[in-house]
Amino acid sequence: MGIISNSFSTLPSPEYSSVDDNIADGLLPGPGNPCGYTTPVQIVVADPPGIQDDEGRSMAQLVHGIAPGAELFWASAGPQLGEMGTAITELQKAGVDVIVDDVILPGEPFFQESTISQQIAAVRAAGITYLSAAGNDTALARTPRPKQDVTPIGGWRTEQYRPVACDLDAKDPDQKSVLDAITSDALRQDAVSFDCLDFDPGEAVDVVSNITTLPAVVAVSDKEARLPIVFQWAEPFGGPEGTGTAKARFEMFVTFAGQGTQVIETLIPDSPLRSSSPTVDITNLLDPTDLTADELDMDITIVRYLDGTPESDLAPALGYIVPTDGLQWAVSAEYWRSEGPDEVGRSIVGHNGAPAAITVAATGATTDERLEMFSSIGPVRYFLGPEDDATGTAERLAEPRKIVKPTILSVDGSQQTVYPQGPETAPGVWRFYGTSSATPVAGGVVALALQLDPDLTPDEVETLLTETASPVASPYVSIADDDSVGAGIIDARALLTRVAEGLPPLPAGAPPVRMLPVTGAASVGTAWGAGVLGIGLLAVGAAVVVGRRQRV
Repeated sequence: MGIISNSFSTLPSPEYSSVDDNIADGLLPGPGNPCGYTTPVQIVVADPPGIQDDEGRSMAQLVHGIAPGAELFWASAGPQLGEMGTAITELQKAGVDVIVDDVILPGEPFFQESTISQQIAAVRAAGITYLSAAGNDTALARTPRPKQDVTPIGGWRTEQYRPVACDLDAKDPDQKSVLDAITSDALRQDAVSFDCLDFDPGEAVDVVSNITTLPAVVAVSDKEARLPIVFQWAEPFGGPEGTGTAKARFEMFVTFAGQGTQVIETLIPDSPLRSSSPTVDITNLLDPTDLTADELDMDITIVRYLDGTPESDLAPALGYIVPTDGLQWAVSAEYWRSEGPDEVGRSIVGHNGAPAAITVAATGATTDERLEMFSSIGPVRYFLGPEDDATGTAERLAEPRKIVKPTILSVDGSQQTVYPQGPETAPGVWRFYGTSSATPVAGGVVALALQLDPDLTPDEVETLLTETASPVASPYVSIADDDSVGAGIIDARALLTRVAEGLPPLPAGAPPVRMLPVTGAASVGTAWGAGVLGIGLLAVGAAVVVGRRQRV
């Protein structure tokens, strides 16, 4: 089992538990493990410099709790896309059967397979089952406007740019701020003309999309908040971080009421990628005597600049996400549900939605069968084919390709002893929430299935996961089941039973199958006994998988 995350062993001791502490407590394998699992986690890509939160070690604890006999390998993703690719490569060289990752790289392309996605396809073709966290970037309209529902509004995209005149009211201070910013930027870009996106998918025209926000939720100090926004359009990405030359020129302007207009910036002007964190002055939005943060309206305007050549007159798909990693910054939105060519709320992007990855969403281990409010949703849509490594180009698809995501639901809220990421349940023990927690739990179940039948292919593993899952309904009226909860919640008992039923009977006189029971002491049994043991391990080591459904 290969694990990819930020870091494994950078937290200082004794303030935090060490790897040796975890081994001594039986929470990780290694010399001195009291249950007899003495093969330590193998480090194939070392941690980056600096102290991280060692989330990768928390993930390893969850995998070990479910499949303690699995040999674990660690690879840090590092801060750059290229290092993520290195992590995958090195784990493949190490001979792993399964890889899980919880890495979110918002700089990956929305509208075509990223280089990491293509690498995932390659390792899956080589026999490695790959599971990736869906992400925690759903923001709900928790106080919807009249005649609206509580539904995800943290992302938006449309299949085609709809150009209209930038009809902004110069008498309105906020709209005048937008118009001044557009005009100034047009001069900077040497544009011959410009137009604006019509956000209204119907017959009306609207060049401003309004969202009511809670900026204090993303505060970086008592005076300032920053809301991360990633904006892209469907032109060839040109490399791991959007280094290609885009023919069209789009810019996204964000205006917080009474605070002026900011443009979503780019480090590479010719890239179809814009990414920055507009700042918000929250000095007057935080009342120490009021526990409810104040709301603030945010207006979005998207502009296309034309240089007079046909090449710049493009109308591709475009969209944005707000990757706040679970922070519920949204209150309501003018455009709150998908309609016509527009999709609202979608936030699974990049390799996390790769066609070859099993994309894992989160449901609470100690709650009812509902999707966690932050768990990212799909679908993924490609408008371009895979990028050619040599030329950096990609062919435009005749029809958009829809990839149904997420694949499966797994539980979060498991306990770990690495870092205070969630509520403390005992001294030095904390809940671990998010798809970063759900994904290694799913990976541990996959490991049990492969221990029972090592000949299972990645395609067979995914089919078994989805066919034996317990279906649940989407919690949102406007979002389909497939796009929010996938096939449903992993049912470990049903999965392992199905795998065991497919095993051939042992030939007469064959030696019994050797296995490790929960204590780690050597034992023997039949092939079916191994399946029952796997369920037993699950019940003891990870009751969060099925315990609340009374299946073990």
